[in-house]
Amino acid sequence: MVKIEKFLQNAVFSSTMLGNLINDLLDLAKFESGTFKFHNDYFDLIEVIEQAFETIRFQAERKEITISY
Repeated sequence: MVKIEKFLQNAVFSSTMLGNLINDLLDLAKFESGTFKFHNDYFDLIEVIEQAFETIRFQAERKEITISY
């Protein structure tokens, strides 16, 4: 059961990263065409940092690296 859960976690992680990459490429295309609009909004920096750690957590686990914050 653990192998299946790990596989599914990796699949979700990979699909999320692919979605993020596609969105970044679309934003870059908008920026280059001059249609990208910047929004000056407040955001939760702690949440952004936690998401960054979550993004690299799977890669770190594969290399047996422990991340703590």
